[in-house]
Amino acid sequence: MGDEGAIARYQINKQKQSVTDRQNELQQQEANGKIDREKQEQEVQTRIAEISRLEQEEKRYSLLISQARERLINTTVITEKDVRDKMADNQKRIAEIDSQISRVIIDNNKRIAELDSQISQAQQTIKYQKITAPIDGVVFDLKARPGFVPQPSQAEALLKIVPDGCPTQIKDAAKGCLVAEVDVTNQDIGFVRVGQKTDIRIDSFSYSEYGDIKGEVISIGSDALPPDENHRFYRFPVRVSLSSQELVLKDKSTLPLQSGMSVSVNIKVNENRTVLGLFTDMFNKQVDTLKQVR
Repeated sequence: MGDEGAIARYQINKQKQSVTDRQNELQQQEANGKIDREKQEQEVQTRIAEISRLEQEEKRYSLLISQARERLINTTVITEKDVRDKMADNQKRIAEIDSQISRVIIDNNKRIAELDSQISQAQQTIKYQKITAPIDGVVFDLKARPGFVPQPSQAEALLKIVPDGCPTQIKDAAKGCLVAEVDVTNQDIGFVRVGQKTDIRIDSFSYSEYGDIKGEVISIGSDALPPDENHRFYRFPVRVSLSSQELVLKDKSTLPLQSGMSVSVNIKVNENRTVLGLFTDMFNKQVDTLKQVR
């Protein structure tokens, strides 16, 4: 449209110039008497009509150009609005997707936490389905029976274990695994020292027939135990290791010792004196009397 308007204006200007030139020429011819005046006037009118036509054509082209510009502006505005609307829709969609992703992440984390809790409970259940003692030994005083349900609020031993085996430190200190645990009165404890030799008699077997076993003091309690139902006096616990785990008979046969046997112990405080009349308890495997599984 812009090019057509320019051409129209150019043509109009050219026609005007042509008319002007012709008028000048006619005036010159009239002055020279070479042309008829009526013919000149007719030609002038024709030129004026042509100029009017060209002016109308210029106005029409100007209107077309104005309309085209207006359509172009409207098209640009509509296009920009469409783009802005599309961008707004996209941003809204992105926000919705982000919200959905956040909800999915929260739900997944919650589900993972629930599964971790279930796995932890299952592992704990599997762990407690089988109770493994920390040591080898013999079970006694078993309270659990089929159908028994332990109460977590009651710290009660389900069973007890007398351990097997011989601790390395006892093996090194004295060549025996069983340990005799005895009580020494507070009147006699001042004479007892670690490393003193002992004679141990098994109450279940007659000394005159089976003899005794040699031993050695390996530990002395630092505090006196108060009187109780079984002991009416203050006493110190003393542990004695055994040089042998069995009694050797005259025919060279042996009687193995067992945990729980009661004994009498004579501690040799010097070459000519022993501490007699000791109140003795039972044999004990390991340093502890027994292990409890709770």
